Amino acid sequence: MYLLLAMRKMLLLESREMLVSRWMLRDTDAGEQRDGSEQRDAEAGEERDADGEERDVADSEEEKEVDNDETDAEWFINFSCMLNEVEAEVETDGYHSEELNIPISSDDEDEDVEVYPQYSQSSGVGEQKLELGMEFGTLDEFKSALREYSILMGREFKWKKNDKQRARAKCKKAFCDWEIYCAKNEVRNSFQIKTFKHNHNCCREVNNKQANRQWVVSKLEGKLKMQPTLKCVEALEYFKQEFGVHIEVTKMWRAMKEAKQLVEGNERKQYAKVFDYAHELLRSNPGSTVKINTVPSPEGPPQFQRLYICLAGCKKGFVAGCRPFIGLDGCFLKSAFGGNLLSVVGLDGNNHIYVIAYAVVDIENKDNWKWFLTLLHEDLGDYIQNGWNFMSDMQKGLIPALQEVMPGAPHRFCVLHLWKNFTKQWKSKELKGIVWQCAKSTNVAEFEGHMAHLKTINCQAWEYLNKWPKQAWTKAHFSTIPKVDNICNNTCEVFNSRILQYRCKPIITMLEEIRSYIMRTMAARKVKLSGKPGPLCPVQYKRLEKEFHFANQWTPIWCGDNMGLRYEVHMWGNKVEVNLGEWTCTCGVWQLTGMPCRHAIATITHKGGKPEDMCHEWLPIEAYNKTYQHFIEPVQGPQYWAQTQYTHPVPPHKRVQRGRPKKNRRRSVDEDNVTGHKLKRKLAEFTCGRCGQTNHNIRSCKNIGVPVRPKKYVAPSTSNEDDHLLSQDEQALNEAEEAAAHVQQDPVEINLSQPHLSQDSDMELMVNICHNKVVLSQPNLLQHSIFIYYNYSCLAFTCRSLQLLFHQWQGIS
Repeated sequence: MYLLLAMRKMLLLESREMLVSRWMLRDTDAGEQRDGSEQRDAEAGEERDADGEERDVADSEEEKEVDNDETDAEWFINFSCMLNEVEAEVETDGYHSEELNIPISSDDEDEDVEVYPQYSQSSGVGEQKLELGMEFGTLDEFKSALREYSILMGREFKWKKNDKQRARAKCKKAFCDWEIYCAKNEVRNSFQIKTFKHNHNCCREVNNKQANRQWVVSKLEGKLKMQPTLKCVEALEYFKQEFGVHIEVTKMWRAMKEAKQLVEGNERKQYAKVFDYAHELLRSNPGSTVKINTVPSPEGPPQFQRLYICLAGCKKGFVAGCRPFIGLDGCFLKSAFGGNLLSVVGLDGNNHIYVIAYAVVDIENKDNWKWFLTLLHEDLGDYIQNGWNFMSDMQKGLIPALQEVMPGAPHRFCVLHLWKNFTKQWKSKELKGIVWQCAKSTNVAEFEGHMAHLKTINCQAWEYLNKWPKQAWTKAHFSTIPKVDNICNNTCEVFNSRILQYRCKPIITMLEEIRSYIMRTMAARKVKLSGKPGPLCPVQYKRLEKEFHFANQWTPIWCGDNMGLRYEVHMWGNKVEVNLGEWTCTCGVWQLTGMPCRHAIATITHKGGKPEDMCHEWLPIEAYNKTYQHFIEPVQGPQYWAQTQYTHPVPPHKRVQRGRPKKNRRRSVDEDNVTGHKLKRKLAEFTCGRCGQTNHNIRSCKNIGVPVRPKKYVAPSTSNEDDHLLSQDEQALNEAEEAAAHVQQDPVEINLSQPHLSQDSDMELMVNICHNKVVLSQPNLLQHSIFIYYNYSCLAFTCRSLQLLFHQWQGIS
């Protein structure tokens, strides 16, 4: 077919060229005629004697030529339109080598072959419909297409005939005439729809059993590749809008789990590929460090224990331009086999986080931290020579492990965690503020003043803070080598929040997502400040501008030294010393951060200098560029990995806890759980009516056997205004109380051994209880008795009521 269209187009092009050449010749003849007419006009006198008949013949010939020109022009326009239609038809039905839906072509010798519609599996939702005569490669393709068709139409069908050679389906409704039949065409060697009654007499339904779990998984697989963070609720809405079908929540949840395994990989099988993944990292990123430890098992394959990764680009970039400040932290993995992710994060010149290394361990303890820090020390070099400073959240086993691997290394504690532990014992807002004032003090005098103030308020709180090493939690005693004044481990917390969505995936998928995130981040930051003018990074410039604002309030005075570098800076009676030669200030900010403080800025500008020129070498943009001149090499997909000869390990054992696994972090009491635009109501502390303890009521009380606390009695009103509000029972009770007030208030022992009492005695016998004890004894029981305490001033019981009470007590005991 394409060949015929091409030949037709070629003939039309040749005809157009002939027509154009003919017009060109006609234009040439017309030009010659115009030249001859000019000559005839010049010889007008001689031609006036010509006959009139010859002139009429010439006029008639010219009119014929004009008519011929108009006819040819009209034909040329029609010809051009025809040629455009042929070109469009060629473009539409042309051959595309990468598509499978190739139109059927017919040879010149066999032009009577019928052309049938072909089914294409690559068609989108609703793009292709079933037609009579449509051909399929296999019968399974027909069944799959029929399932898609029935779901989109909102009708269910049932198979009347279903074997390897043919399939017949009818609508599930008995009164509906819809039917389809597909069988094998032996001549064309395909399966073809031979019967198709496409009209439905039934109505559309939302619930369709044809949308089974396998079909839902096939649709979710492509959706999860485009939207990895798809939630179950969003998936339910997607199927409603896209396919018009309602899926049950349980079916969707199972389908989501199976589709995620297809997209992300099976969690158990990925542990068997950790050695292949490590080999690929070492091949693609030479100079990297990848260590895997397993626990040997005599009865089977070894068990995975821990894995350490330090990529060459991260290692070299940190040593080249980052400050020697390292944050250590660990977080839980939320996959099927659990574990912990240990991370090491630094800071670049623009105060961005910079991931150095990370590891996956089975549990967070001293042994794993020691193994992790030992490998980190080998990668980064000697900690004393490089001046490494560490910060952590005081994780389990980290402090003793760090002291063993790097004894004497400066180690800071996150003040936020220290403050949370402090607030568990002392709830005062004033004390909470003093803790932060002590931590933010940049010189010893300021720190000691806040601690003394705390001691005057609460001596126990002062003792709690004083027991912690001062060089671990206050700026006044921090090491000045790293030029970082952070008091919170925010670097690691930011990294943990960035990889939160990856921590629930299988191990290799998670590690690849983390590596890809680090690679993208480093590449983006390399371009981010490539054209920025120096000398400082943007974040450091903003911090310097804040100090500029306060520097105007200080006045520097030269002390008279020969070098002209020592100044005394004043403001409202406050005095500090600034030494421009040693880059020091009494406040301690310049030594701690490497950036001039407000006092130093006032002094530098007084001398006509620029404060940005007196910043530490780790803060300018040149150090930032040195950091990101290194990069992470790309890694190939799993299908291209080399197969290693190591024994495939099995995943570690996980202790399964009761209930559904929790993926949200448990928030502390002091964190604000503000959502929306309305605060949640906080109830006051309440006590139990049985045992008197707080935070539960009598219904949820677990202190069985504790007697119920007596309720407080409210005396009835004696005013005449409230008498009409009392009911008849209350009035009768009041009359009984008044009658019993004259009786002697002694304990009364009632013997319940009598089977029954008469009705008259039941009505007349009254028992007066007024702040006294009633003993209900039973001769046959072994010293069992009931003690009932009441705070009521006066109460009356009938004998029958006491009998019922005794029988109830006897049944309980």
